[in-house]
Amino acid sequence: ELALDAAALEALAGRRWRPLIDTAVAAPLLNTAPAAWATWRRGQDYYAEGALVWLEADMEIRARTKGKRSLDDFCRAFFGGPAGPPAVVPYTRGDVVAALARIAPLDWDGFLAERIDSVRVHAPLAGLEAAGWRLAFHDSSSDHLDALAAESERADYRFSLGFRVGKDGRVPDVLPDSPAARAGLPPGCRLVAVNGRAWSGTALEDALDATRPVERDSLKAAAAGPRGQGEIELLASSGDFFRTYRLEYAGGRRVPFLERRPGVPDGLAGIGAPRTPRPRR
Repeated sequence: ELALDAAALEALAGRRWRPLIDTAVAAPLLNTAPAAWATWRRGQDYYAEGALVWLEADMEIRARTKGKRSLDDFCRAFFGGPAGPPAVVPYTRGDVVAALARIAPLDWDGFLAERIDSVRVHAPLAGLEAAGWRLAFHDSSSDHLDALAAESERADYRFSLGFRVGKDGRVPDVLPDSPAARAGLPPGCRLVAVNGRAWSGTALEDALDATRPVERDSLKAAAAGPRGQGEIELLASSGDFFRTYRLEYAGGRRVPFLERRPGVPDGLAGIGAPRTPRPRR
């Protein structure tokens, strides 16, 4: 899930002009906006990107306190409060900064301002790397990603061809600067055929697999067939019009995953560990 979020956030063209804070300020507009041009507009990215920002904060706290404190300590201090009935307690960013400073010394105001208020072309991946992981891509899916695709009824080719596609062939959006965008494929179109075959998920996957570099073996044992092709031809309809688009691409499938960084301790394992012992039976 972290790999998918990181890859999706890194691919957003809207990062070039819209800061993270504006995806929260504009939330009432973004959550009802159409799917077309979403990558230029950005969505409610403060959820997924916020997780990466707080992961980086957690790793900073652990590093600066030599592992004696973590984001858990901030949460206990900031949200805990005295015992008693629930209470509504307003707070400002200054309160957050002050609470973080009491846990670990750092210019937390600058830390948050840089990651939240500023336009940042790249996603905040420093926390993942400090935790001993890095974003990478391979050509094999996972049970989790397969479940997401089944639930959404949409196959994800954003990191190869530049779009997601529904089971009906509808392409809701196209990533700028992707092979699909360079070929002129428009958001909202419907795929009709792939390399001369009637559109289907299988037809598109076969065409994508055929673009795998010859020297690279697929991680899926069942993958076979031709390789090394550098183009996929798509026939798509937009309203009453049909057009052929030739996507220049030769990379095969690109599925995001987290890859371990050699020599760096696994910080995610500690974060994900149980906070209390399991009860004995």
